[in-house]
Amino acid sequence: MMRQCVQITLLSSILVVGFVPAAFAQGRGPDVVATITAISQRTGRATLRTETGQVVRLPKSPGWQVGDKVICHRAVQPRAQLFDCRPWQ
Repeated sequence: MMRQCVQITLLSSILVVGFVPAAFAQGRGPDVVATITAISQRTGRATLRTETGQVVRLPKSPGWQVGDKVICHRAVQPRAQLFDCRPWQ
């Protein structure tokens, strides 16, 4: 009985450890630096322009001001969208 419990635990651990890195890696591309070009007070959304010229609208984060630079993660699926933006120094 104890042997079966150890086998099940070991097998479960191997499966979890094997899938965790793949789950974290999915959907995340390279980091992108963007400049905040406009903030709408009415909608609470910010317009960002990346260094490549792509324009993206995202919900505004506290402390963002026009002209600030942020670094964001780029999602690779289903289209190139930015997320998890934070101030860039």
